[in-house]
Amino acid sequence: MVPRGFTMVVVLSLALGVGLTTNPALSIDPEEVFIEGLEAYDGGYLKEAAAAFRQAADAGHREALVVLAGLALDGRGVRQDPARAARLYRRAAENGDALAQLNLGDLYSRGLGVPRDRLEAHYWLSRAAGQGRQWPLARLREIEAAMTPAEVVQARRRLGD
Repeated sequence: MVPRGFTMVVVLSLALGVGLTTNPALSIDPEEVFIEGLEAYDGGYLKEAAAAFRQAADAGHREALVVLAGLALDGRGVRQDPARAARLYRRAAENGDALAQLNLGDLYSRGLGVPRDRLEAHYWLSRAAGQGRQWPLARLREIEAAMTPAEVVQARRRLGD
């Protein structure tokens, strides 16, 4: 179920042509908006959920970026757009989100929304694994198996930079 007042705030924001994060009178708590997005999503209100995640992401909520990227990748609540998903994952990945790093690496390995690039895939999967995550390791081994020895050396050198 959409929380009381949620739709009104979204409609008011759109009607006024302002972002909730730029108008002090309508300032938001990104975590609260993210939770509202989760509640809307759980209730089946995908467009409302996407709007909430977008607002939270615009306010700097890293997890909202990852969720919004997943929606864009699958076309749930928003138009399917793998390139947009990759851009959103990159924003979160550059800020240290391990799940975004894994997903971005996977997109590069498949050439989905970005050009296929094993070196980029290796870089992002390695960054996720470097956070102590075990789940990117199998994917990383697959990528390395497809790389030439020179590419593996180049990829590992990049990580040292």
